[in-house]
Amino acid sequence: MTYDILIVGAGTAGMACAITAAERDLKVGVVEKVDYIGGAMHWSGGHMSAGGARIQKERGIDDSPQKHLEEIYKINGKTGNLELIEMAVAEAPKTIDWLQDLGFELAPECPRIIYGHVAYETPRTIYGTEKAMSIYKVLLPLWETYVEKGQIEIHFNHSFSGLGKEGDVYNTLLCDTPEGPKSFKGKNLVITTGGYGS
Repeated sequence: MTYDILIVGAGTAGMACAITAAERDLKVGVVEKVDYIGGAMHWSGGHMSAGGARIQKERGIDDSPQKHLEEIYKINGKTGNLELIEMAVAEAPKTIDWLQDLGFELAPECPRIIYGHVAYETPRTIYGTEKAMSIYKVLLPLWETYVEKGQIEIHFNHSFSGLGKEGDVYNTLLCDTPEGPKSFKGKNLVITTGGYGS
């Protein structure tokens, strides 16, 4: 079987990616190295930053994706993958609004400025009343719906070990499992292993 989209990791990004793909009637496969979903959401603070999110406007905070981007570049000296940074900043307010539309319970002090790292000058950091578990709680019902419908298939205890390709196209995920090596094919591959666990 070839999935429309094959995702490594069932954490925050992997779950959101799988749900979004399933909403578009795509057949989704997810490989996860442990035997549960949610990744770092089970212990993370769940901090997200967005310039121009609806909650900022509601609380009288003047911000935008462009202002957010300018501040990031001021902090990081315009280093890193600029195309990826710009895309993430453009999508950030839509993500916060989407989570709120799903019932995400925002901590009452948010948005705020956090000083655990180089601080933004504008209050744009957001997290839930139960830290990252607030994100998990709104994603879980959607996840379960699409798993039940068979649009998302989750493969637990599958540790990502590499990529395979046909010609010039990467279309295969290689995994180590308790039963031995396995491979899965996908028209599109997404690797979401950037959390604390990895």
